[in-house]
Amino acid sequence: MIQKKPQKIEKVSLEVKNEVHVYQIKGIKSERFLGIIPIKIPVETEISVQLGEIRKTKKSILTKILDFFSF
Repeated sequence: MIQKKPQKIEKVSLEVKNEVHVYQIKGIKSERFLGIIPIKIPVETEISVQLGEIRKTKKSILTKILDFFSF
């Protein structure tokens, strides 16, 4: 998976969703809240097996807020 900052991958599974094979990846991104306080943000990503493209990224509302204020 190509992204700006690497994440620690905790679990990878192969699933079929809407007749498309996808990798379901659960990981943790390390960020700094307001550039000071280290935090870990859980992220779930679906990647198409055939195309290798990111189909969907799931984050909770709290995670989205923390991610917005982190760098």
